[in-house]
Amino acid sequence: MKYKMLAVDMDGTLLTHEKIITKRNFDALMKAKEKGVLTVVSTGRAVAGVDIYDEIVALESPVILCNGAEIVKFPEGNLLFKQAFERDVAEKVISEGLKRNTTLCIWSNGKLYANVYNDNVRIYEGYSRGRAEILSDMTPVLDAGITKIVWYDEPEKITAYLSEMKSFFGNTSSCVRTAPEFLEFFDPTVSKATAVEAIAADYGIKNEEIICIGDGYNDVEMIKLAGLGVAMGNAPDDVKSLADFVTETNANDGVAFVIEKFILENA
Repeated sequence: MKYKMLAVDMDGTLLTHEKIITKRNFDALMKAKEKGVLTVVSTGRAVAGVDIYDEIVALESPVILCNGAEIVKFPEGNLLFKQAFERDVAEKVISEGLKRNTTLCIWSNGKLYANVYNDNVRIYEGYSRGRAEILSDMTPVLDAGITKIVWYDEPEKITAYLSEMKSFFGNTSSCVRTAPEFLEFFDPTVSKATAVEAIAADYGIKNEEIICIGDGYNDVEMIKLAGLGVAMGNAPDDVKSLADFVTETNANDGVAFVIEKFILENA
């Protein structure tokens, strides 16, 4: 199979645990691009946590942000797609989080907001590269449109909240655990898979011509969508079980391994 598109998750996949892109991974991505393969980064991060990586900007490709709620074309930074919450649903997600005294990190128009400034927010700022504005009144961001809401809490609480919120919101909001301490909410039409499929359609690429690589539960749908769905060696076992292929870990250039094996060797 000659693959025409590659979609790669960031954290736990393209990035090492130290949050860097290794030379081998970057060189492999650029070689795939040179072979005519559309190379797309697909992440739960907002743009502030992505455009700091010159290696990603250099790909000159669409980038999937906020788990598929936004698509931006690099290097120009043009917004190609945005899907915000329905206002009443976002209000309910915020309200339920406040009832549980959880830390809320909210993204609206590329800016980060929070309900309180605490250690969780400070850590999240470092992770996301955003600078949080603290709001006691959420009306302004609700009116502006919210693309992502993160509940940041103790891992055991997030475990309980996940099943509770899936039942509570049903098909009015999607929620996914992206890290032990993060529960992220999006519009129900949003996913990395739908964004990958939309980009592929724009370029006339079929699903079977796509490779998707990820390590987390928010990567499962795009892994299942792809002609070749790849789980990282550091992914949970239940994510690995859904993949067509399991590559090396993010510490061992698992992305480069896939490109070298399935794209460059078959060029």
